[in-house]
Amino acid sequence: MVPESPQASEQKFTSKTNDLIIKSGRDEFPGLAINEYLCMSIAKDAGLPVPPFYLSKNQKLFIMRRFDRDEQLNPLGFEDMTTLMALSAEQKYSKSYAAIAKAVRIYCPAEHHQSSLAQLFDSVALSCIVGNGDAHLKNFGLLYSDPIKRDARLAPAYDIANTTAYIPEDSLALDLSGNKSFFASRQGILDFAHTCGIANPEERIRSLLQSVETVLKREDDYCRHAPHVALAIRKSAQTYQQTFGG
Repeated sequence: MVPESPQASEQKFTSKTNDLIIKSGRDEFPGLAINEYLCMSIAKDAGLPVPPFYLSKNQKLFIMRRFDRDEQLNPLGFEDMTTLMALSAEQKYSKSYAAIAKAVRIYCPAEHHQSSLAQLFDSVALSCIVGNGDAHLKNFGLLYSDPIKRDARLAPAYDIANTTAYIPEDSLALDLSGNKSFFASRQGILDFAHTCGIANPEERIRSLLQSVETVLKREDDYCRHAPHVALAIRKSAQTYQQTFGG
């Protein structure tokens, strides 16, 4: 994940091995590896399924285990939402989060609807809370062992990072209940909860907010190495804290 920028350079890279994804950032996005590590740590603390991930000792590389491999490193099936919606990669900012919920209901078996939609709600809510403006269609997908088995479910959360540290006026990547504004998302996320069948959205939001505080306190050393990132995450979460508590 790298925030979209018209001046994007070639200094960033993403490398894949059979079991790892290794990512660096661009100079124009300082602290990006720490950023993703913090946001993914918040997701993990809040109970979202996430792959194992690490930060390199020099804090320049974000390293994540591939979730499209089983324990023996055999490939698992994975399709991102652009593929499932028959869209090109360039159309990853089209559609809406509600369209992802619809795709989950279409492609996942009924026994996986509730858990996948609950995970989707938490992931979208977390992006709103931490200021992630790059949660586009390619950053959501379905994982399955075999198309014949009909066992598709929402893939673990990945590519979560704050973008407002680099693009202060950034907005959500996709439409959320008719709006892309982070400010308006406080109402939009409650509407999205209804779409996903979430009975207790305020409780889930407060839990996510608590995880933000827990992780930022626990990872204070990383926050001091990327203070602009920690400040941006706190500022984004503050509007939700004022509305929902936590």
